[in-house]
Amino acid sequence: MKKNTKKTMVAKATLVKPTKEYTKDEVRSILKLSQGTALTRRPGMAGRGKISGSAVIAYLETAKRVKVGRRYASGTVTVVAR
Repeated sequence: MKKNTKKTMVAKATLVKPTKEYTKDEVRSILKLSQGTALTRRPGMAGRGKISGSAVIAYLETAKRVKVGRRYASGTVTVVAR
């Protein structure tokens, strides 16, 4: 007799540090966006080069699509799920 076991997916929290610089692909994965999505309409994310963590955190706190788990005293934020 076979046992049917369910795999439970555990949502892994992502840490976003305000002083760190992130690449556009890292920001897309944090914000749960698809690979080709443009970031130009999001404040602080336009232009070339890396994006500051503070701009990512500011967007996370105003966006309704991404759930922010916890904010630490250092300013670091955990992103839990969409």
